[in-house]
Amino acid sequence: MEIDIKVDRNDADFERREVKFSISYSSATPSKSEVLAEICKKLNISPEFAVITFENQAFGLAKSDVVLHAYQSKESMEKYEPKVVLEREKRKAEKAKKAQEGSN
Repeated sequence: MEIDIKVDRNDADFERREVKFSISYSSATPSKSEVLAEICKKLNISPEFAVITFENQAFGLAKSDVVLHAYQSKESMEKYEPKVVLEREKRKAEKAKKAQEGSN
């Protein structure tokens, strides 16, 4: 997976860092959790306080445009991100954890 950062800015009004980037890949489309892990590792951001808010893949291309919001604290993340998004990510994390425990 190749990551090309387009915009990386701090938004003091919302207490977050906004990163717009595109990803290119040669195999299957990576999951949001894989993309989140890779970009957080590259930018030294805690994945616990980061949310992918937008992902758009053009039909037929192995490329996606992505927007990430990275917060300094859990409180600011809960204050500004929609609750439905946070709940969905929480459920996905719990499901992945259960699947990982089941395979051990």
